[in-house]
Amino acid sequence: MTILRNDLVESTLPPLREGLISRCVTINGHRTSIRLEQSMWNSLNEIALRESMSVHQVASLIDRHCRAMEGKCCPLSLTAAIRTFILAYYRQAVTEEGHRQVGHGGLPQEMENKRETRRRERREMFLEN
Repeated sequence: MTILRNDLVESTLPPLREGLISRCVTINGHRTSIRLEQSMWNSLNEIALRESMSVHQVASLIDRHCRAMEGKCCPLSLTAAIRTFILAYYRQAVTEEGHRQVGHGGLPQEMENKRETRRRERREMFLEN
């Protein structure tokens, strides 16, 4: 397990009292105002750029997904849904599969080998029973 260095954490975290910034976004053809922290706006812009979409298109997709899910899960405000989407997007990127897809990161080979050995041992144990 990797232990995060203090300098990495300090350079990554936004200021503790980061204020909310309002911006107008067109969602499914309707203009609305959304209040997010600057770091969330930055993340939303980065995701939109990476996905070759505009912030308006990403927010529209999130909104359509929330409307489709109404009644099936706890309804979220649009800003909460956007924050949740950003977190889920980046969490997917830090999985082993996400690292493999972009060709960087991942566990050191030694740890990956140990994991694979444990998986194989569990599988063999299961097949013996």
